[in-house]
Amino acid sequence: MKNLVLAYLLLLIPAAVSWAEGLRQERAILLNGLRAAVQVVLMGSVLLYFFRFPATVNLGLVGFLLVSGSWIAYERGKGIPLVLPVSVLILLVAYLPSALLLFSTGVLKFVPHVLVPVSGMVIGNGTKALSLTYDRAKRMLSEYQEIVEAAFLDGASDLEAARFLIREAVHVALIPQIDGLKILGLVHIPGAMTGMLMGGMPPLQAAVYQVVIVYAIAATYILAAFIGAIFSFVILLRARYGRLLRFREPTPLRS
Repeated sequence: MKNLVLAYLLLLIPAAVSWAEGLRQERAILLNGLRAAVQVVLMGSVLLYFFRFPATVNLGLVGFLLVSGSWIAYERGKGIPLVLPVSVLILLVAYLPSALLLFSTGVLKFVPHVLVPVSGMVIGNGTKALSLTYDRAKRMLSEYQEIVEAAFLDGASDLEAARFLIREAVHVALIPQIDGLKILGLVHIPGAMTGMLMGGMPPLQAAVYQVVIVYAIAATYILAAFIGAIFSFVILLRARYGRLLRFREPTPLRS
């Protein structure tokens, strides 16, 4: 506990920067840092209990992670209709390809102490992508309002009007993932690999496991960003410019 308290003091540095620059994020930094510590300690206690059960039972815990991630994304996406239930679906769709590939083929063992932590890392990064996409979608609609309105008046559908916005949002989402792959093993020693090395696993074996997890994270992150961008832009455009679609002259029927 003493080590945890001492490590928490490190958050005073970003909090001080926020206060000095007038960013007004120091309260969020300190409170969310404390919240993170409590959540991780509680999760550790819960996992000790759940790991006694078969992996199939632990799928319920994975479901809880999906719902929790969706709620966090929802906080960023407030104002977007149906954002909470759709976020659950997006995270599930983004998570399943990686999970099915890794666990059904035996690349990773389908056991609780592997399933839950790996799923947490993958879903957590999908949540991050979704949150950033929602936030950016709302900002971009204000920045490109005139272009979007011109596209609608020119006869574009909601998806056609949103296409360049979706492309830009996904492009921005790709940047941290591409840069992360560049520095992996060169500058950055990932957390999962660090944990395995500290646990005594041979370095080469730990490296292979880490690369597998990084690929799963990248795939889930990009898929969540892409689907989230399509959903958020189309829904927001329909909510904001639905009148332009309703009053557009209908296309004449062919005889």
